[in-house]
Amino acid sequence: MISPNHPVYYISPTFDRIVLLINKKLLEESQIQLDDWNLTWEELRELTQQLKTADSTLTGYEIEGTTNWNKLLTEIAELNGISTRGEKGRISWSPELKTIAKEMVDDVSNGILRQGDSSARNWSQLAFFIGKASNIHTLLADPATASSWVLASIPHSLQPSFYNPYIRTTNIALSENSDKKEQAWELIEYLLSEKAVPDLTNISPTKSFYWQEFVGFPTHLSKVELGNISLDVLMPDASAIMPDVSATMPEAPANRGGEILDPMKASLFAQEVDKQFTSVRNRSIPFEQAWDAIQSLIEDINADPANFITIPG
Repeated sequence: MISPNHPVYYISPTFDRIVLLINKKLLEESQIQLDDWNLTWEELRELTQQLKTADSTLTGYEIEGTTNWNKLLTEIAELNGISTRGEKGRISWSPELKTIAKEMVDDVSNGILRQGDSSARNWSQLAFFIGKASNIHTLLADPATASSWVLASIPHSLQPSFYNPYIRTTNIALSENSDKKEQAWELIEYLLSEKAVPDLTNISPTKSFYWQEFVGFPTHLSKVELGNISLDVLMPDASAIMPDVSATMPEAPANRGGEILDPMKASLFAQEVDKQFTSVRNRSIPFEQAWDAIQSLIEDINADPANFITIPG
């Protein structure tokens, strides 16, 4: 119930999950055989370098939604179990993160890692894609890619990952003041039932793929059919963190309490990271110079308490 004096609890009849989409057709054409689709981060990078060496027109991997360097580095760090935040919300870029950042810039510079804001994506020339599993609907809708891809767990490292791969795609809550609570609850019960699966996977023959990509997948996966595509990776397993009920909600920081970086400062920091790493990619400055400049900025930001906002617990 939505009440002014109590937390808001949301439920979702659909979900999505961050996965590794593997272009098995491209790998087979490149004479690369994988006995296990569950790759480590190091294995993924090695394979992409191998592919790029064999064919310079190919792109190794992409991480969905990484439209700037700071976002890209944060995503890769989380996949490798490295946090970019320290005590009291302070920015913390460790030596381990420096290694990952250098690899990231090198991969982009060498055409192995595709940045999300670059030119139009050519799925047929892309080997690996880390992003929402619902992208498979778009791939299935195109005859050129319909039989090329498989779903696998996101690449892992030796360190425990901070990554929560689950996403609630439809947040529903009841208003305590509504005079339609009973009718609304009946609708929610229906959406959470197996009977709703056809409605959640198809609106019309012309819109079904776009609808599925928007809402993700119904929670009753056993009732979902995607041809030869296995959905096993969407099931909870030991390699994935179970979804936190508040993980994707705006009020989550308030529930935890503590301090966060002021959004304006965070935006300015991301802009500076973009500037520095773009200069490295363009070979205008060496990586060490860019890293030192960013570390100096981090020290200045962390030293001023006014740059952080206190969130009550």
